[in-house]
Amino acid sequence: MSEQESANCTAITSPPPKPVNRMYGFGLLAALNVLAVVAVLGMNCWGISTWRRSLRAHEECEQLLQHHAELARLATRCRDSVRSSSLDLTGSAQRDLKDDFSSFWLKLNSLRVTDLSETTTQHAETMNRAWQLASTASRKFEQESWRAVALGVIDSTATSKSSADLEQAYVQTIDALDELSMHAASASKDLSETNHAQIKTVRVLQWLIGLSGMVLTGSVIYLSRRLMEGMRSLSDQLGRQKDEIAERDATLIQRGKVIADQASQLRQRADDFADQENRLLDMQNDFSSQESKLRAIAEERADQEARLRTIFDTAADGIITMNHSGVIETCNQATLELFGLEKEGLIKKPIFAFLEEVNENTDANGGLYLTLLDINAAIGKKQEYCGTRRDGTKFYVEFAVAEARIDNRRIITGILHDVTERRRFEVELRQASIAAAAATEAKSQFLANMSHEIRTPMTAIIGYADLLLEPGQSSDERTRCVETIRRNADHLLSLINDILDISKIEAGKMTLERIKYAPSQIVGDVASLMRVRALEKKIGFEVNYDSPIPAEITGDPVRTRQVLINLVGNAIKFTKTGQVKIHAWAENLGTDNPTMCFRVVDSGIGMSTEQLSRLFKPFTQADDSTTRQFGGTGLGLTISQRLVEMMGGKITVSSVPGLGSSFEARVPTGCLDGVRILENPTEAEVENSANDQRNASTVRLHARILLAEDGVDNRRLISYHLQKAGATVAHAENGQIALSKA
Repeated sequence: MSEQESANCTAITSPPPKPVNRMYGFGLLAALNVLAVVAVLGMNCWGISTWRRSLRAHEECEQLLQHHAELARLATRCRDSVRSSSLDLTGSAQRDLKDDFSSFWLKLNSLRVTDLSETTTQHAETMNRAWQLASTASRKFEQESWRAVALGVIDSTATSKSSADLEQAYVQTIDALDELSMHAASASKDLSETNHAQIKTVRVLQWLIGLSGMVLTGSVIYLSRRLMEGMRSLSDQLGRQKDEIAERDATLIQRGKVIADQASQLRQRADDFADQENRLLDMQNDFSSQESKLRAIAEERADQEARLRTIFDTAADGIITMNHSGVIETCNQATLELFGLEKEGLIKKPIFAFLEEVNENTDANGGLYLTLLDINAAIGKKQEYCGTRRDGTKFYVEFAVAEARIDNRRIITGILHDVTERRRFEVELRQASIAAAAATEAKSQFLANMSHEIRTPMTAIIGYADLLLEPGQSSDERTRCVETIRRNADHLLSLINDILDISKIEAGKMTLERIKYAPSQIVGDVASLMRVRALEKKIGFEVNYDSPIPAEITGDPVRTRQVLINLVGNAIKFTKTGQVKIHAWAENLGTDNPTMCFRVVDSGIGMSTEQLSRLFKPFTQADDSTTRQFGGTGLGLTISQRLVEMMGGKITVSSVPGLGSSFEARVPTGCLDGVRILENPTEAEVENSANDQRNASTVRLHARILLAEDGVDNRRLISYHLQKAGATVAHAENGQIALSKA
């Protein structure tokens, strides 16, 4: 750099003198202007705030005057209501008067001054005292009004005095309200005058401060314009000098860089030549050793790949690799067997094309199916999905997704574990748990019903047994007691028999006989037994044979009779009016599968479709109200259905609510070769009944009987009947004693 250039740089970098005095004057005037503006704004805010407080207090006073007028009208209406009631204010008129007084008190409470401006504190105290006087007078007016009403109803002679007192109380109330209104008007007037005075004062101050602010603003604008012109010229001169200096500095720096680069390049070339020579020598020495290492590594990698491929192909679970979009790149044999596809059917296809979400499994992202569509969201998770094989069968898998990186390449792997059997077991376990809970609930309900059903006959048995022990009873009374005990004992025995039967059936201990018996005799026995119950309820009872039936069939007569008794007993129990019919007929006579059919029809309460669905379930009845109204265990129909099915038959039912029900039982008859077909089964029924009576009357026992019974009362009762029949009875308290005696 030349001496002339250095001198120019020194001259340029020395700044000119600053216009200090002019800047100080401008700052002072600007500060004064800001103070003036702030003062104007403060006065405006103070004036507006004062004016708004005065205006709000004035509006409150105006509202008090409006409420006063409404109070006067309400007081007049209350007085007129009392005076125009003709001394008989009752009903809706009294309610209207009470509503008027309620409105009156609400308005009067609103007249109490709670918040006025500071300038009206004295008026507020005066108005509150006037409000207290008005409240006292109004309370007296209300008391006189109700007293006038009461006196007008009780004693018409007291009406004139009551009206005078009412009028006096009304006048006092109006006067007190007028005084309160006068104070409110005075306060409103004072507030208006104060408001106008304050507004005038604020306006004068605003004008004075505004003029001073305008003068200061003009001065600031003039001085700022002069100052800005000087600063602008000085800034232009400094900018030109800085540009010249920057241009010269850039030229010098560029020349120095070029020289430094050339020197470094020369040094770098010399160093590179020496390094290249050394590397060539090292490479020649290392080449032979690296070549042997590469051969060993290649052999080791080939062995590892073979082992990994063997593990990959023989794994029990399905293993797949995918790209970042979920497209399958490779898979093992277990995956192909799981989907039932060839390798070409899986490779290069997205995984979500073969798996779908399981409805029970959801996550915070909105569902597993969405997780599959975004395979990156499924990384690190293990969830269940449903798949479909080529043959259409469904299977469930547990799909775990993981990510690995090899040589900067992402590899996404998925493991498919078949959980179809585990899921099926879980479903069966849940269903079994639900069924067990339902069975437990049904048995609990059954035990609750049975506690009542057993206590009821037991209470009657114990009570009437106590009556039998009382002295002085007539023979008729004792007979009625015995009949009642016998009837309740039979009912209790039937309950116990039902419980024992269903227990045997559920335990698989129920056995059936296969002997010859006459179906007409079974129908006749049931009819003779159940007709008595029907007559007690005053309903009709009929037996109809719709076709010829065989004289004998093969089966279990005791269980057939039990089924018919259950069906007919239910029909009679649920029928209040009308009749119960038993229909019997035979089907498929002359074929290999003849059937005996029984139908029990009633005109009772009937059942709905929902009730029919629960009809044959154990420990339940068609409705809970049925147990409370008609009693019973809810086991009769279940036992009947199980017995008929054990016989190889079937029970069906049809019902209409309010019209009645029809139960039909069909049982196989067995072989009918050589069996007589009865054209008139009613006659055979009467004949069989007569034969049974003759046989029963002539039965006598001529034998020695060893009776083993641990119950003393039962042992005494059985011995009595056996001895009455002509047998000689020996007793044993238990089975071991009976065995030794035998």
